[in-house]
Amino acid sequence: MGLRPLNCRLMAYGATPEQLIADEIGIVIPGSEVKGIRHFGLDRWMVDVRKTRHEKPVTVWVKTSVVDDTFLQIQLVDQPSLAGL
Repeated sequence: MGLRPLNCRLMAYGATPEQLIADEIGIVIPGSEVKGIRHFGLDRWMVDVRKTRHEKPVTVWVKTSVVDDTFLQIQLVDQPSLAGL
């Protein structure tokens, strides 16, 4: 087995892409929670993220791809500034 690519989640038995994306966003954007995930096209996702103690969620675009049939690579394509929230 080769090296684990960056920003990848192991596609464990029973894990959905939505769960893996939510886990990754929780690490990339500390203090956030995923309010909703929508699938657009083959490998694009629209994720509503809310910072803790803020009411209004912001939308983050995510691109995914499968690596070696084992990992789901997750990339934040468009992330608005969450600092002001």
